[in-house]
Amino acid sequence: MCRRSSAALLWLVARFPAPLRALSNRSGLRPTRLADRSVNTDRTVSPRRERLLSVQLNEPYAKGAIRMTTHLQATDLTRDHGIHLVEQWTAIWNGDLALTPQILTPDFRIHFAGVGTEAADAFRGPAAIASFIGEFRDRYPAPGLRYAVDGVPVVDLGSATVVARWTVDVPDTTGAVTTKSGIDILVLDGDRIAEVWSVTGARRFAP
Repeated sequence: MCRRSSAALLWLVARFPAPLRALSNRSGLRPTRLADRSVNTDRTVSPRRERLLSVQLNEPYAKGAIRMTTHLQATDLTRDHGIHLVEQWTAIWNGDLALTPQILTPDFRIHFAGVGTEAADAFRGPAAIASFIGEFRDRYPAPGLRYAVDGVPVVDLGSATVVARWTVDVPDTTGAVTTKSGIDILVLDGDRIAEVWSVTGARRFAP
């Protein structure tokens, strides 16, 4: 693994420890032991979060534990509600744009990793993402893009974070359909989605 990829992996583990640990356990993989290494990230994710949460990963993840400190607003989040938000988020991508003000916070942000998506870095709020998704869907011929949740989302109640796999059927002008997979990380504020990190693959995950 290159040095840049290693740094990105460490950031993800520090930023979203419990959900990524759950995904790792489900796949049967164990992360590489980070012997004698400590990563300390002290950052306020957003001023709206009010309750201090300290998360420290235990063995076998690191001899020098990875620590993350962030401010989270207290919430009555349940796993069922977290999964419901993923389903509604998927419905928005399937064209139900009226849901955006109902499930997204007023200062909602989205982070894409693909080349050519840099304009989305400046999006703020439900209206901006609704406009983007509407225009994005218009680029494709009938029957249009079709998104679906793939498997059961992982809901971490402590960090108010949900990690979900998904698929999208992409039609072309010949009528052929290609299916691709992706992963979204949703950060919740109260009962709404405040931020999303979204990555789309070039093919579907192997079973």
